[in-house]
Amino acid sequence: MNVKSIFDPIGIDTFLSEYYEQKHLLIKRNERNFYSSLISFNDIDEVLFAQKLNAPSFRLVNSKMDTFPDAATFCYKGTNVINPRKFVQGYTEGHTLAMAGFQQLHQGLRNFCQQFEDLLGHPFQTNLYLTPADSKGFSPHWDAHDVFVLQISGSKHWKIYENGMPLADAQLKFEKDGFDAGKVVEEFTLEEGDFLYIPRGLTHDAYTDTSNSLHITTGLLGYTWSQYLIESIVHLAKSDVAFRKFIPLGIVHADKQSYDNQVLELLSSLKKELDKKEGLSRFNRELKDKQYDCSSKLLLEVLKLDELNLESSVIRRYKRPFRLVTKEDKVFARYKDISLEFPLFCEPILRFINDQSTAFCVNQLPNDLDEPGKLVLVKRLIKEGLVLTAEG
Repeated sequence: MNVKSIFDPIGIDTFLSEYYEQKHLLIKRNERNFYSSLISFNDIDEVLFAQKLNAPSFRLVNSKMDTFPDAATFCYKGTNVINPRKFVQGYTEGHTLAMAGFQQLHQGLRNFCQQFEDLLGHPFQTNLYLTPADSKGFSPHWDAHDVFVLQISGSKHWKIYENGMPLADAQLKFEKDGFDAGKVVEEFTLEEGDFLYIPRGLTHDAYTDTSNSLHITTGLLGYTWSQYLIESIVHLAKSDVAFRKFIPLGIVHADKQSYDNQVLELLSSLKKELDKKEGLSRFNRELKDKQYDCSSKLLLEVLKLDELNLESSVIRRYKRPFRLVTKEDKVFARYKDISLEFPLFCEPILRFINDQSTAFCVNQLPNDLDEPGKLVLVKRLIKEGLVLTAEG
């Protein structure tokens, strides 16, 4: 599904201007199947019983208990590998199945997360919470990341509280002991197809009554201004010796004027570094490097390569064009962790492919290559995951 659609009917622009980092947003849809394409119970069952999963990423939670169930009760003896049978039994005993980082295990959620990352420019992850009827996973708390809650199945009752930690980040960890959530300022029920946004630091909890509940929590693990400034200073220190000097000995008694001059010099250098916005580019490269490959059906594409001919219809795999970089007598096609090298005369052909938003036939490629050459180039792009057959 298109990630922008979860903000309907208000739209992404209204969300960003009126709710993002400011207040929670509830969207009631009365459309039970709105998220049906994202994940199913069958998908979850297949992951649980077909993959090696570890605690504490997968755990049982239950606010009715003083401490959550020990991993030993649902893992294989002497390991942190979950026993899926015992894990599911935990659900029948009233515990919530908390399944973190599910986008690493499920293609649909992986695509969904990367859509979020391309749209908003920050890392995302998805956690799944399956809660039985008449149960509650967590007591009132706040998170150090923004969350987008998608109600997949059943319903869950939510409460928003007055006390919290505005825009809490990773340096501020929630401490349950002694925490006073304050009074409830709003409560509502999420039903299938509904959407909830909760900015970091806003205190909340949720529970089920007569219905069980499955919801996805998509977490925005964003870069803060403090992280940006720190990263820029660390990077700047590699090239500017002034940032590597020790603070003057006896700093408390140091001459104020010389101290002020030094601070102004450092701030001036930092300002020049920030003006170049190279730190933003480094963050973006880091984000792209960490993204998992979403080249689905690549195996199927490779298995039918011998069927490719000049009349075959192909299309660029990704909506966003790959980058073309020329160096001397070579041209490189780059996308995320893909970097392919070609002779420079292939540039017009690669640029033609890059410019196409719809399918085209192999024989439509520019004639900088002969017909056998066109087939060789397209086959390579298919094998490397930049192009796929239109039928694929």
